[in-house]
Amino acid sequence: MNARRVHAVLAAGVENPTLISGWRAEPARLIRLGIDPAGFDLDAVWKFSGLTIKVRHNAVRQLLPGTFRLMTIAGLEIGLFADYAAFRKASGQPYAATTTQRTHDLVEFITGWIDPSVPLHALLGDIVRHEHALVCLNTPPALPEIQNDVACEVARVVALPPSAVPEICGRIAIHEMHCDPLGLAGALRQAVPPLADIPLQAGYYCYWRSNQQLEIAVVEIDEFGFYALSLVDGSRSVADLSQAMGGRRRPTRRFTRSLAQLEDLGLLTFRRGRRVGVA
Repeated sequence: MNARRVHAVLAAGVENPTLISGWRAEPARLIRLGIDPAGFDLDAVWKFSGLTIKVRHNAVRQLLPGTFRLMTIAGLEIGLFADYAAFRKASGQPYAATTTQRTHDLVEFITGWIDPSVPLHALLGDIVRHEHALVCLNTPPALPEIQNDVACEVARVVALPPSAVPEICGRIAIHEMHCDPLGLAGALRQAVPPLADIPLQAGYYCYWRSNQQLEIAVVEIDEFGFYALSLVDGSRSVADLSQAMGGRRRPTRRFTRSLAQLEDLGLLTFRRGRRVGVA
């Protein structure tokens, strides 16, 4: 085989792993390129492609240390990055210029790449979303936010009227997890992470940064809190939330008590809204 041609084919495969899949499926394509398939290690080229893309994301590693550690421990990193390279090439999208956007793009890919029925994949999905939530909340918002912490300090109204409009006190990110993300993050900082000892149990977590606090709180919430917080947008009223969550526009006492618990935690405040029709 011509050495220059071999190097050219190697470079093409490393840059575009989708070619490797085609060569595997149709070895005749390599023959037409003047390459003997028997003497060309496609698995090695595929792995090298993944390693190359991983190295390009060294800055992202600094933001997602637990994610990269878990990928290494589970033996997933080379395959994942090779698949990521193929995905980016197939989509025609270049890698982002900023570390923040590269991090976001990689997190988005990983959350779609994992198979949650595989325990190590489930843990990977949890840790990458955990670390990304911390990164996002530590990053100043692109646009000025409404400072509503003054309203948060006002004593809660005992009875919430249907017209009251809930607002988030600060910024949040909410995730449904397969395990306790704080326990997983702690385990990954150990010399030998006891991943097999981490119980897999679904839970809901709210990552919260108040406008008046520097530290990010990670609060375990119930299913009601998860879906209620996901619907709070500063314009929906209590009646709107009740209807959106499958209830009537006239909220039940149990519904308003559950919202009040989120206010007691400091996550929500309420402002007066226009009177709304209820049924």
